Amino acid sequence: MTAVPHLLDDLHLSHLLSRDDLTVDDVASLPEDLRYELLDGRLVLLPIPFPMHNWIARQVAQALDRNASDEAFVNIETSVAIGTRSELRPDAAVIRLEGADRSPVLARDVLVVVEVVSRSSVLHDRRFKAKVYADAGIPLYWVLDPLGEQVTLTVHVLGPDGVYQSDGHHVGRVALEQPWPVALDLDAWTAYRDKVQSRRRQAGSK
Repeated sequence: MTAVPHLLDDLHLSHLLSRDDLTVDDVASLPEDLRYELLDGRLVLLPIPFPMHNWIARQVAQALDRNASDEAFVNIETSVAIGTRSELRPDAAVIRLEGADRSPVLARDVLVVVEVVSRSSVLHDRRFKAKVYADAGIPLYWVLDPLGEQVTLTVHVLGPDGVYQSDGHHVGRVALEQPWPVALDLDAWTAYRDKVQSRRRQAGSK
């Protein structure tokens, strides 16, 4: 039997990573389990996130799903096509039901995107992605930051001028009304994060 070359052999990968003119169609055949984003024509490989990062993303998705509209679909790690040259992968997203049965999802079908900040993504999440999501017309952009003393939430709401307006950093127990009533217990998430970090430090000191 003749061996089929892997789509992502070193030569092919190096070629893709060296280009800055890629489109969403160019990367459509990449393996589904490859973690990447397409940023304005450039392919960027994403590191595997820390478990706590994924845990917070799941908590947000579950909170959004609790009172979700029958016309919406809540998902984690959704690929979102923004124009022809960008395909981002928010940690969680709310998608119109009619647009949920495809990948990547089209930006016009996305109601909310959520990014959980990691040390390697602070600038991208707070600046670059905010502009890209706003330009795509996505109504709500939530940024969860677990890196500081407390886990914080920043809600960006798309204004009539096409620019996000931020309502500042939320801490503690947060009650939101958009896209529907959502309750987030940031105090509980902070306490759990601190517990995990304390156990890790204790294990490292032995």
